[in-house]
Amino acid sequence: MSNPYHAPAADFSAQDLAPYAPQLLSVNGRIGRVRYIAYAVSFQFAVFFGLTMVCGMLAALLFRISPKLTMVVVLLPYLLATIVGFVYARRRLNDMNRSGWWSILFLVPIVGFGMLIWLLCAKGTPGPNDFGPAPSPNAGGVIAAAIVGPIVLVLFIAIAVAMAVPAYKKYTERARAAQSVQAPLAPSQPEGSSR
Repeated sequence: MSNPYHAPAADFSAQDLAPYAPQLLSVNGRIGRVRYIAYAVSFQFAVFFGLTMVCGMLAALLFRISPKLTMVVVLLPYLLATIVGFVYARRRLNDMNRSGWWSILFLVPIVGFGMLIWLLCAKGTPGPNDFGPAPSPNAGGVIAAAIVGPIVLVLFIAIAVAMAVPAYKKYTERARAAQSVQAPLAPSQPEGSSR
């Protein structure tokens, strides 16, 4: 006799073993170490040097209207970068068969740095795990982005620091000169006078 509540007898085991190609802007799925570096660095570079420039120009225009609105506009790219950073950390943790809630440790100052090192060095689970099938092997573009991206990012930061330090030095020198030129505003009183 046939049972209508019997589970289907289809074999899905071969489908579960097939790797999938992770997408850059996906919220779910697993990513390995190389993709984590490539995706995170690419997105951080885009946010910090694309959106920050746009928001900086908007902030310059909005500062005269509302300083509070300016602060919101300036903080938007950093909030976006933080959210995307948590998404990539979650996907990387899922590759190691860990819950994405571990990414909250990034909020703890020293522990967050250790967490980053762990995500960059620890191997993922071979084959399928609790969070899905294994990611497909890395393509040449992903490997190139993982190698070139951090180098370009470090060079860009070094150039920015090399430009900012002399500018800050000139600013402090001008501020000291302006401070020394200012005369005291309080009127001086003769020694023998009393009120």
